[in-house]
Amino acid sequence: MRRLLFALLLLTGAALAQTGNTVTITAAGAPTGSCSYIFRYIDSATGNEYNCKAGVWNQVGGGAVTTEAHTANNTATTLAFTTCITGSHTVYRFDLSEIIPATANADLQVVVSTDGGSTYSATTYNQQFVSGVSGSGRSDNVTSGTKFLLDDPNDQGLVNTANIGLTGWFTLNNPAGGSFKEFTGQTYYERGFDGTTVSLTTGGSWKTTTAVNAVRFQTSAGNIVSGTITCTPIV
Repeated sequence: MRRLLFALLLLTGAALAQTGNTVTITAAGAPTGSCSYIFRYIDSATGNEYNCKAGVWNQVGGGAVTTEAHTANNTATTLAFTTCITGSHTVYRFDLSEIIPATANADLQVVVSTDGGSTYSATTYNQQFVSGVSGSGRSDNVTSGTKFLLDDPNDQGLVNTANIGLTGWFTLNNPAGGSFKEFTGQTYYERGFDGTTVSLTTGGSWKTTTAVNAVRFQTSAGNIVSGTITCTPIV
């Protein structure tokens, strides 16, 4: 064991410290390669902490790290996240930046998958909306829907004007658990039928207990011209 630690020190330039039966490795950058259960790793560049679980490094503390990101380029109607969601976390946050549809009045939708993205559910989405428009408020709800919406269903979708995209965030809670999958979100956009700005707060659930392991963002019509969505495990 001492020879192994000495070799790691020479090869990586890492700082090593041993407390009891735990060996702590400190170096810049996320750990790579296999590991042993006695190891603990600290990324000196971010403060993230890792333990070793079944021979694989597993982040257990420190800052949140984006694990999957997709940027639209007007070649597809969807942006699918098939690797970010694992059983290691209970809350996943998706940040959306300047999403612009190719087709005017298209909605931005979210659907979930239980088979890694081979198929996506089109049933049992329940949702509540509260939106602020021109200084006034409005609320609405959808029961037994076919998708989760990131814009108000009364707004006739989004404008498709350059430099005016939908921006906001969306969270998926406890996707691997045995309860209904709950969503929350907040978005800002210009609505399709008159270009008025809207601030939307929303929440809801996918009323199924099967574990979710993929999420897809999609338009109701046409491609997604531009914009980026990132997925980050939070808790």
